[in-house]
Amino acid sequence: MDDSRKSKAQLIKELKATRELISEMENENVRADELIFQSVYSWEDTFNNITDMITVHDRDFNIIHANRAAEKILDLPFLKSKKAKCYEHYHGENSPPKGCPSCECLRT
Repeated sequence: MDDSRKSKAQLIKELKATRELISEMENENVRADELIFQSVYSWEDTFNNITDMITVHDRDFNIIHANRAAEKILDLPFLKSKKAKCYEHYHGENSPPKGCPSCECLRT
């Protein structure tokens, strides 16, 4: 039946059903957002409480994330404001050294 033949009551009923569906979808999105937040918080908490040094690098050898142990060992509290090249901190070099497994991995 096309919309022009539907009664006002039918249209109101469909509108209410649509609103309920939208409300359910919004509630599901809120729950999903909460789960994502909990997951990220849990991951970050675990990452930071590992006592071994962990760093995450991009393809340009920048340390883009480090756990607390790495920040302490490498003296990296400035990571939030500036880039840090891994080879500078790990090897004291101005460019990626030959033989460094991490640098070789990033090169390839």
